[in-house]
Amino acid sequence: AKAIEGLPRIAVVGQGGLLDVVLHPNFADNKRLYISYSARGAGGTGTEVMTGLFDGQKLSNTKVIMRALPKSRGGVHFGSRMAFDTQGHLYISLGDRGRRNQAQRLSTHYGSVLKLMDDGRIPADNPFLKNPERKQEIYSYGHRNVQGIALNPLTNDMWTHEHGPRGGDEVNILKKGANF
Repeated sequence: AKAIEGLPRIAVVGQGGLLDVVLHPNFADNKRLYISYSARGAGGTGTEVMTGLFDGQKLSNTKVIMRALPKSRGGVHFGSRMAFDTQGHLYISLGDRGRRNQAQRLSTHYGSVLKLMDDGRIPADNPFLKNPERKQEIYSYGHRNVQGIALNPLTNDMWTHEHGPRGGDEVNILKKGANF
C-alpha cells in the first residue's frame, strides 16, 4: 500500500494521532475529505481538522478549518469524531483533555461538540454567538470524551456516545447549547 501524500504533521501522543476521516456529503462531485488529528502547537498538543481535495493518492488544496484551543500537555481525551447533518454542517467532538472541570468553560474547546459550515465558518444559528468570551463554534458542552457521532436518518438528530470514567458510558442526542 502506498502512503497518502498531503497529510498534515500528525502528533502521536498518548491517545492522540490520526483521529477520524470523513467524506463531504457531496464527495462524489467535489472530492472533499476531512481529517481530524492531534497536532503540536503553543502549549502542547490539541485536535485540529483539515480539509482538502482527495484524488485517491494525495490531498491537495488543504486548509486547517479548526484548531482546538488551548493546546495542552496531556495525552488523553482528544475526542474527535466528525459527522455531517442534512444541512451540510460539520459536527466535531472534542474531549476534555483530562481536565473535567474545563468542559464547563465555554471559553475553551475542552469537552465540547462544535458545529461548523463545511468550510470552517461558524453557522448563524450556533447557540453562543452573542457572547465574545465564549467559543462561538461550540454547539454543546460538558462532554468527557465523545468517541462516536452519527446522524439518525429517521429524525435528523445527531447522536453521540462517550466513555464514562469507570463504565457509565453515555449515549446522547445533541441539543443546541446543552450541558452534558
